[in-house]
Amino acid sequence: MRSTPASSASDDFGEDFFVYCEDNSVIEPFKIFIQVKASEAFDKNPSDWTEYCDPFTVRNWILSNEMTVIIRTNLMSQETRYAVPEDECEYWDINYEKSFPIQLLTTFDKKVAEQLIWMARIRHYDRLVRLTLPNEFEHHVYDDIPHFRLFLFELLMRLGIFAQPPTFSAFFVALYKQVYIDHQTELSLIDSDDMTATEKLRYATCFSVIPLMLMNKSGHDNLGLSPLFLDQAACALVQFVIDAENNNILPSC
Repeated sequence: MRSTPASSASDDFGEDFFVYCEDNSVIEPFKIFIQVKASEAFDKNPSDWTEYCDPFTVRNWILSNEMTVIIRTNLMSQETRYAVPEDECEYWDINYEKSFPIQLLTTFDKKVAEQLIWMARIRHYDRLVRLTLPNEFEHHVYDDIPHFRLFLFELLMRLGIFAQPPTFSAFFVALYKQVYIDHQTELSLIDSDDMTATEKLRYATCFSVIPLMLMNKSGHDNLGLSPLFLDQAACALVQFVIDAENNNILPSC
């Protein structure tokens, strides 16, 4: 994690610095903007941990491609709490006639910092998929990995699903086989007339195993993994699973 002062257009633009995130010493293509606050009051009640922010700045935080975090330390108690503005308010709830209150109720520590990095990482890839996802698919697009899913392949690599592409890691293979067995009796959960029983089982297994790999890699189970994003990640993984089935690496119906 590396930090850099944020550029400002005025005395207080809204962020104090931003953090570069890295994976295995490689700088990643997203940042986390940080707004730092301090208090010397007796902050005991939830209302005491409320920051009243400029509504236009809050708007920018919500609409930005980068995630913003507000962090506040009480200099007397040395307690530090945080909030992610886009999780605390909706765009259409902003009243531009007055300051917008954001409560900082969650304790901030090293583990939380690691969780926020993963949240920003998932958020980044989620937005990439939404920006590049085509409205319609032509038949030939599945002859290879669709371009928009290459972003997802990069994330699957970070989750430890692959040892050396296209070879799956031993941990993933063992987990996949267990989840596959568990799902063999749950095919009715997938409501689709366009999928065979084999395709349902394969997709359901991929859909379930990705969050498990994410939790194992990150150590957290609440990272904002949206259903749309998980669906597309599962579809990307399916293409590799089919090849592994043909080579008897993974089970098939």
